[in-house]
Amino acid sequence: MAAGLFVLAHATWFIFELRHDFQSTRAVSKLLSGVSWPYGQETPVWSGPTAVLKMTAATVYRLFIPTGDLDVTKQISPAAEFLADRMNRVWWPAGWGILLVIGSYVIGSLVWRPKTKQESPVRTARRLLATHFLVSLVGILAYTMMFPGYVHEWMWAFMFPSFFLIFSELLVKLGKLVKFGRLGVTVAIIFWSAWQLSLFLKLENVAGLGKKLEVVKLVQKEIAGRPYELRSEGADALRYGGWRYLFTLYGKPPVKSYMDYVYQGWVYPKNEVEPEVIVAINNLRDKSPTFILSENSENSESQISPDSQNF
Repeated sequence: MAAGLFVLAHATWFIFELRHDFQSTRAVSKLLSGVSWPYGQETPVWSGPTAVLKMTAATVYRLFIPTGDLDVTKQISPAAEFLADRMNRVWWPAGWGILLVIGSYVIGSLVWRPKTKQESPVRTARRLLATHFLVSLVGILAYTMMFPGYVHEWMWAFMFPSFFLIFSELLVKLGKLVKFGRLGVTVAIIFWSAWQLSLFLKLENVAGLGKKLEVVKLVQKEIAGRPYELRSEGADALRYGGWRYLFTLYGKPPVKSYMDYVYQGWVYPKNEVEPEVIVAINNLRDKSPTFILSENSENSESQISPDSQNF
């Protein structure tokens, strides 16, 4: 009777599946196959185990060997052009090898049983790290089923300290097993740290907050409180960089902006005031952002005048 009640409780779900061509069942199938067809798109996107494992391998590889341009924005941006640049420079044999090492560590930590009944603190720590990794992996896989095609390395950001703890223990073991291993590991860490520091000193940020604030404050000074329209142009990967928020935070908000189609009437009300000035931000891929100021035309079509000043 209990089993019958359980089955009966799922009758509505079964009817839903029949009427909607087994939508939920197909979602599970897509998760396991690693490919999805988003609604309205003719080309599939990769998700599920295949994409997640590839992303994880690239992430752990890049923890030790950064790839892509030495720019903060280009290192963390999910934009396709920056992501492709980072992924194409990964040496995949090493990436899959590192992931295999982590997998072996996780399985060994959970499966191996101590000879004594009392568990040591080190054993407990290993099991916590291994469990943390497995729970995170399952959660990310479930997320990709609900949002196929969105797989990004920042999903593993909270695990970075755990990854380094795992590899620090493995290095300690390596130092004990190999003759002069401790000396070799120490020298390797010193050289690796020096190399990382040299990369850090070369690091830039084309869309850094400081550079944006310089533009915002200068523009607010130039327009002198007049109502203005805010545009964001240039590189598509950098256009949506919080410009409207910064202009609102450090002065008067625009009466019209490039984000109105998303947030107007929801986050902020519609403004009926006509803009007197047009502020066009130009987001550049390899340089700091610039801007163009122009007076609004009489017919309020917001065209950039040819004699505008370019800062």
